[in-house]
Amino acid sequence: MKILLTILLVFGQFVSWGQESYKQIEVKHKRHNQENVDNIVLTDSYELDGVTFLVGQPSLNSASWRLLIKRGNKLLGEINGLDDSFYFRLTFFKTTKQSDPILVFGESASEFYWGQKLVKIENDKVVDLGELNVGHMTSVDEFESIIKYLDKKNKRTV
Repeated sequence: MKILLTILLVFGQFVSWGQESYKQIEVKHKRHNQENVDNIVLTDSYELDGVTFLVGQPSLNSASWRLLIKRGNKLLGEINGLDDSFYFRLTFFKTTKQSDPILVFGESASEFYWGQKLVKIENDKVVDLGELNVGHMTSVDEFESIIKYLDKKNKRTV
């Protein structure tokens, strides 16, 4: 019940930014084999509305993650992921209105789920909204990602 209340409060805030509801969207995603790009060892990249999201680590054996957000060659922002996590997986939310912000959830975990890093991109300005350390408790008393519990019936591809 607590997770449901938290999700409702979080998405209630997102809806207040615009007339339309935010929906999870699928974006162009590419896996990388440890390429060195913009001073990070790149693992994943995403493309949305002319914005590129680069996910990687400062060095091959690093335990920290970085998210670089770029439009062309211009760096819009750099977000630090959680240290010591095994991955930093992005999920995107948007309305159909181009003027509304893009919301990015960056999931982190190690042996178990840790939570989401929230980022807002509006008019090429990147705002780190902080961490949402909330998960869904499974029947075996482990936390799992909240992403799969968000509104899937309205998912669309951009």
